[in-house]
Amino acid sequence: MHARVKLRGGETETAAKLANSAEQLLRNAQGTGPITVQLVLAEIALASGGDATEPVATARALLDALNGPVYGTDRQTAMAWRSLGDLYGDLGRRPEQTTAYRRALEAAGVRSAMAGVATDVNVTR
Repeated sequence: MHARVKLRGGETETAAKLANSAEQLLRNAQGTGPITVQLVLAEIALASGGDATEPVATARALLDALNGPVYGTDRQTAMAWRSLGDLYGDLGRRPEQTTAYRRALEAAGVRSAMAGVATDVNVTR
């Protein structure tokens, strides 16, 4: 997305204009396009010192609404979940970050062989 390129080039205002235009164009589109727009809007908000809560919440809702397999190999969805996890990390929301990263791995087709296995383990930092 061109807005992300402009953002990384330090052109926050231009990035915001491009992302808002893309949001209007992709409002009713299927797939990860609208999700990507929300993720970029959140990145722009964070870069400009604004509030990224709304675009992050919208991206999460759109990802949750995708009708994909629980475990599959959907690379675009996996990348969207990973980006959402990064944003949750930037916002200091660790539980949501962990969940988003897990969902990214699941969308990429990675499953734990230990899923559902109970163990007695003490975890320390």
